[in-house]
Amino acid sequence: MKYDIDSGAVSTFANDVQSFATIADSTFLLQFVPVPFTAPEHPHKLTRWTAAALQPVKVVEDFHYDKLAAEDNRWIVGESGIGYGRGTAIYDTQTGEIQTAGKNCNSAVVTGKGRFLYIFGNKLIDDPALCDGPPPIPQ
Repeated sequence: MKYDIDSGAVSTFANDVQSFATIADSTFLLQFVPVPFTAPEHPHKLTRWTAAALQPVKVVEDFHYDKLAAEDNRWIVGESGIGYGRGTAIYDTQTGEIQTAGKNCNSAVVTGKGRFLYIFGNKLIDDPALCDGPPPIPQ
């Protein structure tokens, strides 16, 4: 929704938004098409909106996560909720590249030097390949 303070007018410019994160002058939206509980879920879209645009523009067609976070003014992290089973994806807003980590890493962070770190079980790791294996057993 857009809200104009002077006039009080409210207008919708994006529907079915599940999550959003802002980097610089852009807002990235995670949008989906709702389906009945018993139907298969449609792919989520990652879209980008700037104040100069009337509508958000699609940047990734199938970005199947449920929460977005902005990291270091460059990356968008797509995270899975517990049990969602998609893992984590990191979208580079400058290059359009996506790095994914398997279903057992539901959260990620990007350091100031561009290093990706993941939570695997209760451990902080830097190898996304570990995220496809079984989570470590707490000791």
